[in-house]
Amino acid sequence: MIMSRRRLLLVWTILFIIVILTCIYLPIYEPKVKVQDPLVSLVATPSRNNDQKIYNITISHQVSQLRTTKTQPKKPTTIQLTKPTTAGPTKPKLCEPELLVGAVYCNKTVPRMQEVIEQLSVDYGGLTKKGGVFKPKGCIAKNKLAIIIPYRNRSEHLRIFLRHMHPIMQRQMHDYRIIVVEQAGNYSFNRAQLINIGFLEALNISDFECFVFHDVDHILENDKNDYGCPENPRLLGVSVDRFNRRFPYLRYFGGVGSFSKEQFEKINGYSNLFWGWGGEDDDAYNRIRGAGYSLSRPRADVGRYMMLKEHHFRDKPGGNRHMLLKTSTKRMYTDGLNSVKYEVLKKTEFPLYTHILAKLHEELDTTRNATDLIPTNAVAI
Repeated sequence: MIMSRRRLLLVWTILFIIVILTCIYLPIYEPKVKVQDPLVSLVATPSRNNDQKIYNITISHQVSQLRTTKTQPKKPTTIQLTKPTTAGPTKPKLCEPELLVGAVYCNKTVPRMQEVIEQLSVDYGGLTKKGGVFKPKGCIAKNKLAIIIPYRNRSEHLRIFLRHMHPIMQRQMHDYRIIVVEQAGNYSFNRAQLINIGFLEALNISDFECFVFHDVDHILENDKNDYGCPENPRLLGVSVDRFNRRFPYLRYFGGVGSFSKEQFEKINGYSNLFWGWGGEDDDAYNRIRGAGYSLSRPRADVGRYMMLKEHHFRDKPGGNRHMLLKTSTKRMYTDGLNSVKYEVLKKTEFPLYTHILAKLHEELDTTRNATDLIPTNAVAI
């Protein structure tokens, strides 16, 4: 039976709609198929020849590595915040005197003590601490120095000295203290005993390593003349205007001399027997040579000093000094630091110096004492 055209068109239309709907809805209802692990499939694939075996073994090894990587989860990446490292404290270096100028001007005008204090004291913005103390900052001083001044009735000279010497010592970068040892009483001046007392009392104050024994009327003219510890006992003043810039004589050891602590103890300090002016410095020279030291000196253009002549009253010369000089080395180990006798009446820290007022034993007959202090079995050195 032959269909009519209308029916045939309807059939084709229905078929076309069915195809279209099938194409649209069939993927939605597609059943979920469990996909086998491709790695497992790859390992499970049978091999057919020797080449393929080698290939499968290689693949298996790679698969095991992949599985290991796959089964072990990666640890989360963490950023470690570390504190910035700061450099540790650096060890302070030794002080270097970089501000020395060489020749310096010596002002001989006499100031008031208050003027000097306002110029130099730390209380007024200066660098000098109470007691005449200075210590460099930011570096280690090479020397711990005591400047000992044997003193009596020289206030004008002392003011000039302090005004002049403090800035020089600070430019030399010493850790230092100025100690003025004054002799109480009106009897003859004994410079050597005051030096011994200053040495002993300075060690009671601090552990000084270097000592400069300084006449108050000697004013330094070159700041490159180092006041630090010498290798041998050292005469610092070799060119003094009073002596027309000439060396007075070979054994001269007056004015300004420096020692290390060990050197001064080895010569047993100065003799205590020289009362009045002169002799004790020549005796000290004999002790230095007797202890086996050679005396050192700076160059003449460096060891320059000006001696203050104004307000200068010299004591009378000691009558027995020449006889005493003949026995210097015989009594050096019985007459000195180990035999000095004194009493400290007062110790005061002034703004620019430490003052020690000492009472010495009364002046004795030095002729008798000189012979009594020589050991019977002594041999000249």
